[in-house]
Amino acid sequence: MSDENPIAEVAEHLPDAGINPAHGIAGIALSMALRWHDTGVVKDGAMYQQLRVEGKEIRPMDVHDVLDTAKLFEKHLMDAPNRLSAMVFDVIEQVLLGEEVPNHVE
Repeated sequence: MSDENPIAEVAEHLPDAGINPAHGIAGIALSMALRWHDTGVVKDGAMYQQLRVEGKEIRPMDVHDVLDTAKLFEKHLMDAPNRLSAMVFDVIEQVLLGEEVPNHVE
């Protein structure tokens, strides 16, 4: 390994390394959580004072808040195939029972 850049030798092999889809989804979920909490942060001092006067609950945000939100987003994203298969099975059941199946495709 190089003394100047200890990661250089490992980095040569990274372009061929695959990324597990679950890791990609976790990264997307974390990015979404960061964006979600960024939009909810009161950045204006006057707005903060007004919210306190109105008795709104304002508490300090912690990294755990972001990580908990990321876990919720990740769970939702990882469960998408199950939701889709449930919808498909519901339609198949409706067809087998002779029920009218709503057409959502125009």
